[in-house]
Amino acid sequence: MPRFPHLPAARAIAAKPRIEALCSAPGLVYSAVRWAACPLCGAAAGVPCRTRPDRADHLYRWLDAYSAARITRDQITGEVIRLVVVTKWCVIPERTP
Repeated sequence: MPRFPHLPAARAIAAKPRIEALCSAPGLVYSAVRWAACPLCGAAAGVPCRTRPDRADHLYRWLDAYSAARITRDQITGEVIRLVVVTKWCVIPERTP
């Protein structure tokens, strides 16, 4: 049984080069994550979940973007690896270039 039954492996593999090309700049990755509104805090699409003290988004939003094939596995791994505690409520701060 695949981890994400609604996202077949073939579709994810085929989409990876396209996603990497679209999300090569860090700002574009955050745009892909913020494509939809956050169901946890109600942040609108295109707006970070938290703006102070730094811009950040809930892990739930990142997982949603990954399952919708808007970001790659490598991109989400690069962010999640920085977390100490992993819950859907934790926020992932935006990296400054």
